[in-house]
Amino acid sequence: MGHRPLSLQPDEVQALVALARDVERHYGCAQDLEWAIDRSDVLYLLQSRAETVWSQRPKTLQPVTATPVAAIAATFLRSAGKR
Repeated sequence: MGHRPLSLQPDEVQALVALARDVERHYGCAQDLEWAIDRSDVLYLLQSRAETVWSQRPKTLQPVTATPVAAIAATFLRSAGKR
């Protein structure tokens, strides 16, 4: 049995973003998610709770992306393209 890479692949990031958006839509607010990917590459949501740190920060800059999760995904995908 081979080892799984320690970083996410672009398709895994997209699946995680879709999961996060679904959970945020369900609860109606930003969520702090705990998740895992098993040896069969199945994504699991372990736990979700209301996000309480980033949402309380002063809004000094206009976000480039719609959600914090989208910003993380955009950063990852930009850096993945440079490899």
